[in-house]
Amino acid sequence: MNNKKNKKYESQALAITMVVMVVSSIIAMSIYFRSQKDKTLTLEERASAEALEISDLIIDKLTLFPVKDVFDQINQIRETKNLEWFDYVDGTIPPLKENIETHEISELFTELGLIDNIRNLSICPISEGSNEYQLTIRQADENTYFEIRPGQIWSLPTKGLDINDQCSVNIKFEVRGSTKAGFVLIKSYRSVDSINSTYKNYDYEDITSYCFANSSGECNSLNENFFDDNWQPYDITNSEHSLPPIQLKETIESEGVTYVLDEIRIKAIGGTIGLKYTSTPIELDCLAGLRMMHLRVSANCYGIYRGKEVLIPDKKWHNSLFDYVIFNAEGSI
Repeated sequence: MNNKKNKKYESQALAITMVVMVVSSIIAMSIYFRSQKDKTLTLEERASAEALEISDLIIDKLTLFPVKDVFDQINQIRETKNLEWFDYVDGTIPPLKENIETHEISELFTELGLIDNIRNLSICPISEGSNEYQLTIRQADENTYFEIRPGQIWSLPTKGLDINDQCSVNIKFEVRGSTKAGFVLIKSYRSVDSINSTYKNYDYEDITSYCFANSSGECNSLNENFFDDNWQPYDITNSEHSLPPIQLKETIESEGVTYVLDEIRIKAIGGTIGLKYTSTPIELDCLAGLRMMHLRVSANCYGIYRGKEVLIPDKKWHNSLFDYVIFNAEGSI
């Protein structure tokens, strides 16, 4: 009788031991696979961060130079390789590459006199066979909108350019944030006397304020930012709506002096706005020197692809050291 009980208890103990071993094995496998998954995710996050940092680095370095200088150096590289010269519309097709075999971006950096040598970067090194950087520059198409954040300024400087008297620019806007935003159009003029050039004092007629509006012509703002008649409605419900064409060689008379348009400035008010511009007549290529260029940089680090793209003006411009503040006698707008 006792032997039977002992055998019964031994069998139960064996079964319990087997169950514990199976459960322990499952838990151990789960922990192992979880740790492997976490390790993979960590490596992917690191590779993604490195790829994004590489893209930022290349963009930051290239935007220090006027677009024309970058194009000239690209053409020099192409000439040594018997390739066709850079075309504004097609851009750098195929893109400039930087990998273990091709060092076109490094050549460009060297020609531009940049100290940093991207061949010797400690992150995402191109000595690894799978790592690669790519750079593409082309003219932004007419449907590409340039985003302006609140308080920031977009500028179209015409000074020093040989522009036909018939040329005009058409500017369109889209919502990129709040429909209650607006913008201010500012024109600056300089005298036609190129030797002793002077600038025209600001006048109310040189500054026009617009608010995003509905089809009925009423400002969309509900917080009284645009409460008076100084703000003209811009219909954002009509995709064909644009500002009245602006003559790029517009001239005006003031106090006996003839002035010519020097710069067009757009300041975003109350929210981010999207802006695009085209010129007429098309056959005159009025935007030569005033194009918006599309700069795209991507990096493939250990199989993880990340990229960045920015819009930069063909002609480099800078904000003035002191920008003017708009007052409405009722507090900030």
